[in-house]
Amino acid sequence: MSTERKNVMPFELHRDNAPAYWEVDILWAPAGRWGTNRRAFSQLEQLCAKDSGPPPHTHTQTENFYIMDGQITFLIDDQILIGTKGSFVTVPPGTVCSIN
Repeated sequence: MSTERKNVMPFELHRDNAPAYWEVDILWAPAGRWGTNRRAFSQLEQLCAKDSGPPPHTHTQTENFYIMDGQITFLIDDQILIGTKGSFVTVPPGTVCSIN
């Protein structure tokens, strides 16, 4: 088992202290971010108003979504997925997606 921990350190960040900001009608609250260009990870809590969300876009990394409440419609390439409370949705890197 590897014990390499060069850029990953234990941490705790409470949502009340997260540096939250608004963008594209979504409240973004980072829950954690660390890594290097080759090994990176970030976790965000998002509060989305109905029919809000970014336009079609891509990322170089995998995007994972856990739906805590409500419902979100994902357009992933040409496929529509409906995420509801308790759903986990994964969008592979390089995939065109939009969310509302």
